Amino acid sequence: MTTYPTMGYVVLFRTNGTVRVYDGSDTTTAFAAEGTYSVTNSTVNTSYEYPGGDKFSTTAVINAHKTFLEGTYGDGDNTTGSGRFFLVKQ
Repeated sequence: MTTYPTMGYVVLFRTNGTVRVYDGSDTTTAFAAEGTYSVTNSTVNTSYEYPGGDKFSTTAVINAHKTFLEGTYGDGDNTTGSGRFFLVKQ
C-alpha cells in the first residue's frame, strides 16, 4: 500500500490553462506558485514556480470518476524524483 503525506497543498486549475499551487491549506497565508498545465486523455501535467525561483513539475492520472489525481513530482522540469502525491477534488 502506498502512503501519502497530508501536507494540505491546494491547487487551482484555471480554464485558461494556468495553475496556482498553494503550499498549505490556508490560501490566505500559504505561498503561491504560478504555472501552466495540460491535459492529454487522463493525464495532467503541470509546471509551476514559486516567487524566488523554486520550480516544480508534476504528472498525474485522473481517476475514472474525475474525483482525484494520483502522480509524481520533481524539481525543475522533471516530473519524477521528488515524491508522489494524491490530490482530491473539492
